[in-house]
Amino acid sequence: MRRILHSYYDSVCVEILKNTVSAMVPDSRLIVCDFLVPDRVQAGGPQEVYWMDFTMMCVGGKERTLEEFRGIFDAAGLDLVKIYPSGIGATCMIEARLK
Repeated sequence: MRRILHSYYDSVCVEILKNTVSAMVPDSRLIVCDFLVPDRVQAGGPQEVYWMDFTMMCVGGKERTLEEFRGIFDAAGLDLVKIYPSGIGATCMIEARLK
């Protein structure tokens, strides 16, 4: 899923993920590509994730921290396996599997 979940609030994301989970088998993996909001703001660091968060809030979505991703994955029946940072900005790929 690329830049899908950030368009919706948590309850809708959980519903989207549950629909995906219903089609998964034990060895399936789900990769979510999205911004990952840092736990702590870095002075002078990249700002695009915060601007995108403001933008997404205006249309009913939000950017998420690692713990927020864990929360929606957990509610949908997924375990977070690994984070793959892109090395540019706050974009990353988040790997999940069935619980």
